[in-house]
Amino acid sequence: MNIILFSTQDRKTSDDENGEVQFFFNNKDERYFHITKVLHLGVDDVFKCGLINGDVGRGKIKELTSSYLLFEFTKLGEPTPLYPINLILGIPRPI
Repeated sequence: MNIILFSTQDRKTSDDENGEVQFFFNNKDERYFHITKVLHLGVDDVFKCGLINGDVGRGKIKELTSSYLLFEFTKLGEPTPLYPINLILGIPRPI
């Protein structure tokens, strides 16, 4: 399952009249390309997304033009905790 990551820097400067938080990707952004060309999503479609180091939720595309994509984020929950990882690295000695 795809999940689109975004940051607070992608936030639109002014929220819409309903008080929903909206985020913005321009057409040079790889996430714009992935949503439009790989996932083939359009206006009113929903995709799984998450705020970097934050909440997980869904994004609903509000506007989609050839130059930008505007979506609103709805929080669905907290991210699942990461598994603890231990790494052992062995480097052979030179002969």
